[in-house]
Amino acid sequence: MENNFTESMRQKWIEEGEHLLEWREKLGLTKAFIARETGVDYGRITRLEHGEPVKEAKLIIQVYELTLEKVETHRALNRLLESIGIR
Repeated sequence: MENNFTESMRQKWIEEGEHLLEWREKLGLTKAFIARETGVDYGRITRLEHGEPVKEAKLIIQVYELTLEKVETHRALNRLLESIGIR
């Protein structure tokens, strides 16, 4: 039973890591940028994206996602402002 739980958690970490990696790459951002913006060590970002266990993973994932959302929102706002001739 424990092995199934461990494997289930491992699969969840892998899926979350892949999601963050794909989202970051879609936005054209580097791991170094994410590390700077989140204050999380580059190595922890790398391990997280590779689905490896990371201390305080839930918190790091939340901060990482908020950073990606901030970038998306900023870019969308700039596009909107450009479309109405403000920028």
